[in-house]
Amino acid sequence: AGGDFGEIAGQYSDEPGAAERKGDLGQFSRKQMVRKFSNVAFKLKPGELSEVVETEFGFHVILRTE
Repeated sequence: AGGDFGEIAGQYSDEPGAAERKGDLGQFSRKQMVRKFSNVAFKLKPGELSEVVETEFGFHVILRTE
């Protein structure tokens, strides 16, 4: 709803360090992430936000920044 992604990630993520990083995973290659996550992340255009992605590690919302 237009909120700040970093603040929301920090508030709701249960991933260790997510609050400090504001949800930022940095740059990564397709092979560094699990397939379901990568398939969605690499289809996004810069500025696009994904729907919820479920992997064996949990539920994710991906904001592509670059």
